[in-house]
Amino acid sequence: MKIAYATNFDPSDIHHWSGTGFSIWNSLKKKGVDVDFATSVKLPKSTRLLLDFKNKFYSRVLKRQFLPDRDLSFAKIHSKEIFIQISKIKNIEAILTPWNPGVAFVPKGIPLITYSDATFNALINHNAHFKNLCHESRSNGNIIEEAAFNRASACVFASNWAATSAIRDYNLNPDKVYVVPFGANLQHPPSLEKVKNDIISRDSGSIKLLFIGVEWERKGGKVAVDITRRLNEMGIPTHLTIIGLSPEISLCEKEYVTVQGFLSKASGGEEHILNELARSHFLIVPSVAECYGLVYAEASACGVPAIARDVDGVPSVVRNNKNGHRFGLNASHSEIADWIANTFRDINEYRRLALSSRQEYDQRLNWNVAGASLEKIIQKVVLDRKEKDHSKTLYSD
Repeated sequence: MKIAYATNFDPSDIHHWSGTGFSIWNSLKKKGVDVDFATSVKLPKSTRLLLDFKNKFYSRVLKRQFLPDRDLSFAKIHSKEIFIQISKIKNIEAILTPWNPGVAFVPKGIPLITYSDATFNALINHNAHFKNLCHESRSNGNIIEEAAFNRASACVFASNWAATSAIRDYNLNPDKVYVVPFGANLQHPPSLEKVKNDIISRDSGSIKLLFIGVEWERKGGKVAVDITRRLNEMGIPTHLTIIGLSPEISLCEKEYVTVQGFLSKASGGEEHILNELARSHFLIVPSVAECYGLVYAEASACGVPAIARDVDGVPSVVRNNKNGHRFGLNASHSEIADWIANTFRDINEYRRLALSSRQEYDQRLNWNVAGASLEKIIQKVVLDRKEKDHSKTLYSD
């Protein structure tokens, strides 16, 4: 089977989009799928000037945010260029994309499969990039999204939250909507035997918490610090390590918080993060908004239960009593601290949950499983198209 992978980035770049774009391609390549790339091109100067003008007008005059990649001219130009690139590749049976604006207006013919972690409508006001949008970006963004979904033969999402939004907000036929959770983006995940040894080796006298994220407020960094403080006040020695950014920590907080800052997977960061996970009892990233949460899957790979909020796409990654626990947005910090303390104190229950976390990774949160599921969907779409074309031939005869 031969497909075109349409993106706005270099699919071989393991660092773009936290490695997800690369993992999608690599997982299919390992399944024997022949994948050719069709990538975005530089916009004409006139279009770039127009988009720049709109951006300045909305931001400076109307104090609103304008999204250039949700402009109709942007989407139509890229769709045309993607189509031209694909037309030059022989024997393409399907188009796969995580980038809806680049394929929304590709002419009908070759079946299209979209794969993403959110819909445009679900992202509005979800994070800083999609807040205070101008009316033009909101309207055109939904037009582009709807065009891509209507053009697609299958719409695949990483979570039930995103899939539900597609069906509800864009009136999609549920029969063409699929959920395939993203796998952990680890180039060298630990072996099962190592994880088992790590779980047994973790300190039974004190709790080690790990926070990984680059957005302090949205990811719940302050909550993680406060919960660490509460656990110490409960008489359980607890330490929190922060990776991803360098927030301001008070002098007294430094007694139980270590800030390691940003670590790039491109320069040995993955090995360091894996070592920190191996020593940690819990990953604590209580995000107030989260399309998916790849870090939860990566923690599962290391046998580390995740503490998260029950929001957005998180339930498709973190399952209670399986690989961590999700708390409602209204859950108090004391409630979360109590759960951590009770789980930690019951050594048998903790080890069961930690090992179950690894099982969640082995069974559903890795790219081998995701790639196999995605391949089946693509094969179905291709087969359905061939049967449809065959029926048309018979009818015309």
